[in-house]
Amino acid sequence: MVNAGFGIFMLNTRYMILKFKPFVFAFIALFFTVKAISQSDHLYPARSYFTSYDYDDEYFSNCRKVLYKNLEKYYVARIIIFPSSDYECLFTVDIINKKYVLKLRQLSSRIWRTDSVNNIFVIDKTFPVDSIFASTLHSVFVKLINKCSYEHPGGGCEVDGNMYQFIARVGSDGFGPTISGVTYDCAEGKQMQTLIAFVQQLKKSCENNSFAKDRDLLMEKCRFIMAN
Repeated sequence: MVNAGFGIFMLNTRYMILKFKPFVFAFIALFFTVKAISQSDHLYPARSYFTSYDYDDEYFSNCRKVLYKNLEKYYVARIIIFPSSDYECLFTVDIINKKYVLKLRQLSSRIWRTDSVNNIFVIDKTFPVDSIFASTLHSVFVKLINKCSYEHPGGGCEVDGNMYQFIARVGSDGFGPTISGVTYDCAEGKQMQTLIAFVQQLKKSCENNSFAKDRDLLMEKCRFIMAN
């Protein structure tokens, strides 16, 4: 009688496993997909002079020479866009006379394609920034840069599309060491996608001279990143 009961139990168990097997595999697949996305939802450490290729050294040296020319000494956050097919550009939130100023620096031609960076001139647009926006942006950058991981997307992802480099002073007063991290258009995860959307919106707002109008929209994206 016991053996018969155990046999019925095993048959019922096998039936339930077979019945729900597709759902179990689906759940496992979803779990690892979500885990993979969450693991890749971060910035990557920026390359240093000693870990980059020779052609990178020359290119990034030229970018610094042009994009950093006559910039303010004290700043809280910077963004550099290294595009795959467009012109390089830079955003910086500087501290000038104890006030915050946002600057978009665009170029007359592409550094990657030019024969001489001396032929490139910069086009600057500046906008006053309130302390709340500046401090929130600084907090976003510091949070994300501190979570940089060497786990790379691979598959040539980093060479197809834009690369975004985020730079911040450790101190929100414009002093302290500089920290930095990068991400790419192909980045997965809500934080990285929101960060890239922030940069794209910031560029659009500055180009259209609508930063003041779009300020709250930009702040929403920053707050989303801080809350997640």
